[in-house]
Amino acid sequence: MTLDIHLLGEVRFLHDGQPVNLGPRQQRTVFVALLTCAGRPVSTETLIKRVWDGLPPAAPRKVLNVYLSRIRRLLEAVTATGTATTAPITLRRTDDGYLIDIPPDHVDLHRFRHLLDRAMSCPDPVEHLQLLEQALDLWTGPPLDGMEGTWVDAIRDRSRQEHLEAAVHWAETALELGHDQEVMLRLAGLAEEYPLAEPLAGARIRALVSAGREAEALACFADLRRRLLDHLGTGPGPELTALHTAVLRGEPVTRVPPAPTHHPAAARRVPAQLPGDVRAFVGRETELRSLHRWLDEALDTGRPALLSIVGADGVGKTGLAVHWAHQVAARFPHGQLFVELGTRRHTRPASPEEALTTALRCLGAPSEDLTGDRGHLAARYRNLLADLKVLVVLDDARDADQVRPLIPGAGLSAVLVTSRAPLPGLVARDGARRLHLDPLPTPDATTLVQRLLTRSRSTDELQHLPALTARCGGLPLALRRAAEHAQTHPTIPLNDLANTLPTLS
Repeated sequence: MTLDIHLLGEVRFLHDGQPVNLGPRQQRTVFVALLTCAGRPVSTETLIKRVWDGLPPAAPRKVLNVYLSRIRRLLEAVTATGTATTAPITLRRTDDGYLIDIPPDHVDLHRFRHLLDRAMSCPDPVEHLQLLEQALDLWTGPPLDGMEGTWVDAIRDRSRQEHLEAAVHWAETALELGHDQEVMLRLAGLAEEYPLAEPLAGARIRALVSAGREAEALACFADLRRRLLDHLGTGPGPELTALHTAVLRGEPVTRVPPAPTHHPAAARRVPAQLPGDVRAFVGRETELRSLHRWLDEALDTGRPALLSIVGADGVGKTGLAVHWAHQVAARFPHGQLFVELGTRRHTRPASPEEALTTALRCLGAPSEDLTGDRGHLAARYRNLLADLKVLVVLDDARDADQVRPLIPGAGLSAVLVTSRAPLPGLVARDGARRLHLDPLPTPDATTLVQRLLTRSRSTDELQHLPALTARCGGLPLALRRAAEHAQTHPTIPLNDLANTLPTLS
């Protein structure tokens, strides 16, 4: 059995090459909304918003359940005709909504993004080019063609941004490898789709000049300049203007000038600054699911994600942030930053200027961009991240003003903030999603200490663990210190140790 689901163009579900009827428009929208998040739950509220675009019927949950039941039967019927080795494709309910379990490579949108991420982290230009060609060949038309709605527009805009990114990188690499004819042919077909994209026009002009078609190259520049003036009221940027001048002078223009912020093969620094994952991490399943869901919802709209974890000292904010960041790190191929804003390792909190300078340095910004006032540094930081997918963890923030300059203005990066303060300004003004972290419940706290006790303790002693964890108030930091104390004093019974600890609850 072969399954192919096409979202990059007309929405189609092919089973052994034959189309499957996806039902009426709203049922199709439910199916597509789940497919774009394949393997990840979509909440009932989100599905209602996506299907009815803010104008639901009188009983939306009842109608939605009808569509979900039909989709479940459809998937069961498709799976039933497969071979014995075919993995079942299921629609199931979770604590956070509904999800479709389907291998991502069966959905062209996910296959495209996977190929693009692999290409962007591939240093070999030949393999980089091949991966991008495979990704670009998946496109057959506008994403979700024939569907309408605010959410559909957001998915389409994000996908087109990724498509343009892939096309630009492909063209630049192909020109560097001398594939000028291929660039000329492929970009001719993309000119109408992205009529204002200067990097694509520049690559096409270089390819035309290489083929000895200078007149067409000059006409290409003139067409772009006219479109920019008509639509944006401005002319081409300095790089394309310089290219035009070089064509007029007969200077060589067949190769792409160095562009370290756009070309993955160039010497761009990819930070990998996350601390090591937390040893013996226990619990927090609900909190992790919330963080995953909020990240998906933000990135699905094509906006940077802004998440925050707040709570008391020692409750495990940094541990949860680092553990979650490791889980999602692969979704950010341009790196992960970890910036300490608080006083844990410094005599005073970091200023926004200091934090920006640290982030820029880690992103490989030249030294001349590491000076200036806060506005200059923040603008440079936003410019860098607009072209990248970077995960930024800001640990132990003091207030919203300390965080705000480090929030990207556009793109598909994400920022996760931890703080002892509630950071109300980030929620009200910047749209942050806030997770309040409570102490670990007693079963998880007991499991944590038990996992940390590598020296054997008798079964009779282990029955005193709940008393020990209660003394620690469910705070992971206190629990780890208690476990460490028990390790370094193996002759002290756990019940005696519990009685000597101060109560932290």
